[in-house]
Amino acid sequence: MSLRPPLALYSLAHLWVDLSCALLVLRTLSGGPYFGLCLLLYNFCAFALQMPLGLLADRLDRNGLLSAAGCALTALAYLAPMPVLAAVTAGVGNALFHLGGGLDVLNGGGPMGPPRRDCWRWPWRSSGSAAAGTAPASAPATPRRT
Repeated sequence: MSLRPPLALYSLAHLWVDLSCALLVLRTLSGGPYFGLCLLLYNFCAFALQMPLGLLADRLDRNGLLSAAGCALTALAYLAPMPVLAAVTAGVGNALFHLGGGLDVLNGGGPMGPPRRDCWRWPWRSSGSAAAGTAPASAPATPRRT
């Protein structure tokens, strides 16, 4: 049996990370001369970096550690000496938390939770998919639950 943080803990951490990032960007950085650049960099790091960091997260398979690192980076952003560095640190922390927490919640659903990661490899096999019937011959007939 693995020790995973309960969903309630992830929910509270999610509230804290998103609220901290919003306060940092809108209250702390908004009065500075580089607000536009800070907002652009924060959004890039928080949202666009999720795909490449997600590939790394899949390889590492340490979802709880990634979400904890995201929380730590979000907190450290308030100590950054420059606004641009604070925006980048908060953005990367936000991305890491959402990746680690989201993967941990999705993969730890149990029999009543969402399907595990193997199911997401073949999205066209779900019912009602627009691409139904276009799967390659090597695709499994049904997604496996692990």
